[in-house]
Amino acid sequence: NYFGLKTIKANYIGGSIWRHNYRCDLYANYYGVDYPWEIEVVQNSGQQVNTVRSIEYQLETYVYKGDLIHGCGDDRWHDLDFNFDQAIIHNTEQISGLLKLNLDPKEDPFTKINYPIINPDSIDILYSKEEQKYRFNQFWDVTNDRGEFTNSEQRIFTTELNGYIRNLNENNIDYLKSEHERKKFRHYYNKVVLRRLRSHNRKMLLKLQNTKLLLSNR
Repeated sequence: NYFGLKTIKANYIGGSIWRHNYRCDLYANYYGVDYPWEIEVVQNSGQQVNTVRSIEYQLETYVYKGDLIHGCGDDRWHDLDFNFDQAIIHNTEQISGLLKLNLDPKEDPFTKINYPIINPDSIDILYSKEEQKYRFNQFWDVTNDRGEFTNSEQRIFTTELNGYIRNLNENNIDYLKSEHERKKFRHYYNKVVLRRLRSHNRKMLLKLQNTKLLLSNR
């Protein structure tokens, strides 16, 4: 039997050791690459079918001001309105499409009336923050064809081979539905995906999610 061993000379100039979780000025960044911070929350009402009125959650975001390389202590600044910048609401048969979250214009009602803004591949909506609670309610079902009267069998997501990156199936979405076709989310459970594309030096702490429901008597 023959065995081979291939070796590579060590690089003492370009190599380094990566120490995880020792910095407090850069989050969701691995080996110099920024990644989204994403969380999916499930709202379950057992056997009761409800309609979703609004999404509400408590979120605190901090910028640490202490020694940035040695844990920072507890010296930090609370960023007032820093929030997730994307959201997706879905259940087994309905999808909101990609919702881009924008802060409710303060003392600017004329800008506010322009929302929601429907784009070819997303919807810009407003969120508000009062009493440490973030809220948004400008969403509806944008499913293109549920298949009730046709043979359509479109999936909601297209999952990549890595098993965790899920992209919206654009063939299943119609952002340009008329206002008369905008259905509410009606189910016994719904899921909310909240996503921040770049966290930078902000540490986001999601503390509580509370979905406002209305009993459906249909």
